[in-house]
Amino acid sequence: MSDMKIIFWCAICIILLCVAFYSAGRVHTNNENITKEIYKIEGEQDYFRNMTVTAYTASKDETDDTPYETALMEKPVSGWTCAVSHDLMRFLGDKIYIEGIGVRRVNDLMNERFKKRVDVFVGTKEQAREIGKSNRQVVFYE
Repeated sequence: MSDMKIIFWCAICIILLCVAFYSAGRVHTNNENITKEIYKIEGEQDYFRNMTVTAYTASKDETDDTPYETALMEKPVSGWTCAVSHDLMRFLGDKIYIEGIGVRRVNDLMNERFKKRVDVFVGTKEQAREIGKSNRQVVFYE
């Protein structure tokens, strides 16, 4: 093979590698694409599922006796904190994407009676009622 052919094929390989790395690391603007890409990376059904999503406040009637302390001993933050049922405890400290709500951090646990559920922490009962109880696509990552 001549030197020109070797240089040509090396250049083609470099271009293909650059395209592959660029495509893998591109920023997603569409939430549906984010969930598809995360699912593809993880490859396990546990990380991508349709789950019951509810909301809670720091009210004593909705929490245990420490409403301003999460399971990770942090102060809950409205719009960021969420709790999961005990069967999903392995995701404590991870981030989660909830369809229609956005990205949250799992740093609290729900009552043991719940299974396959996510509870989003909000500031007021009115905000909790707006979220209500619904089935949404949920993606766990990080």
